[in-house]
Amino acid sequence: MTKDDNQIDAEESRTRIRRMCESLSRFFVERRPMIELMAVSAVAREPLLLVGEPGTGKSDLVVKFCEALAVPRSQYFEYLLTQFTEPSELFGPIDLEQLRQGHHRRKMIGMLPTAQVVFLDEIFHANSAILNSMLTVLNERKVYDDGAPQDIAMKVMFAAANNLPDDPQMRALADRFPLKVCFRTVADAEIMTLIEVGIQNECAGLNASYPWAEGLCSMDDIDTAQRAIYNGFVERHDEFFPLAVRQEFLRWIRTLREEFRVHLSDRRVIRLYKMIRVYAWLFGGGVVRFDHLGLLQHAGDTVEELDLLAERVPMLLEAAHA
Repeated sequence: MTKDDNQIDAEESRTRIRRMCESLSRFFVERRPMIELMAVSAVAREPLLLVGEPGTGKSDLVVKFCEALAVPRSQYFEYLLTQFTEPSELFGPIDLEQLRQGHHRRKMIGMLPTAQVVFLDEIFHANSAILNSMLTVLNERKVYDDGAPQDIAMKVMFAAANNLPDDPQMRALADRFPLKVCFRTVADAEIMTLIEVGIQNECAGLNASYPWAEGLCSMDDIDTAQRAIYNGFVERHDEFFPLAVRQEFLRWIRTLREEFRVHLSDRRVIRLYKMIRVYAWLFGGGVVRFDHLGLLQHAGDTVEELDLLAERVPMLLEAAHA
C-alpha cells in the first residue's frame, strides 16, 4: 500500500468517525461534546473519566458508543466496582489446575485483560487490592500473572464516577485520566426534548432495534486514525502544532498550575498535548488552533477544579484571540 493509499484510508476513517459522533448525538441531549471526547480518547489510546450524579446517562452513553463502533461483545468488558470487588472479578479466577502445579495463573478469557474496550463504573470504589492492579493497567497496559507482566488487549478505557475523591491513593488513580468530563443534568429548556429522546431510545430497545448502531465506523477506523496521527508525529511537530499555539499552550499550563492551583503531573502534560493534537486532527482539519486548547477545561482533578476551568478557560481563549 502506498503513502497516498494510507492517506486516503486515514481521511475516510476520519470522516466515518465524525459521522458516527454526529449520528450518536441524535440519541442524547447536550452530549455531543462528551461523544467527541470519547472518540478523541479512543484514537489517542488514553483513558477518559466520566463524572456526574447518578442518572445523567454516563453508562448509557458508553454502551451506545461501543455499539455504534460495533465492538463485539467478546471484546467488551464492563463492571460495576464496589469496595468488596475482588481481583478475580476483573482479571479472572485462579486456574486451579495451574495452582496444583505450583503456578498462580488466572483464567483471563472474557475478562478485562482480553477485552479491547473496558468500562469500569464507580471506579473510585475500588479497594487497595484492585487499585494497585489498575495503576499498572492504566500506566503500562499490563497485568501480572504468576509474578510476570502480561500485555493486555485493551485499546479503549472508559470509567465513571459520581464524584472525584480526596483520598491521596485515589488521586493517584485519578491522575491517570488526562481528561475528566462532567455530566450535568439537562438544562430546563431541553427537558421535553430529553423526555422524547429517552422514550424513543427505550422503545427502540424494547423492539430490539438499535438505530444508534448504524455501522458508520468500527474499531478498524479507530486504529487507522491512530496510525495516521502517530506517523511523523515528532517530525511534523511544527506543521501540526504551530509555534504560536504551542507557546500559548505552555502559558496555559503554567497558569493552571500556578494561578489556578490545578495539579498537572509531567505525565498528564504530555498526554494533554497529545489529546489536543488528536482532537485537532479529528474535528478541526489537522492543525491545532487556539480553540482546541479549550480541552484543558477538562484537566481538573476535582469537581471544583472542573467548574473553575469551565469558567476560566474560555476567558483564556478569548484573551488568546485578542
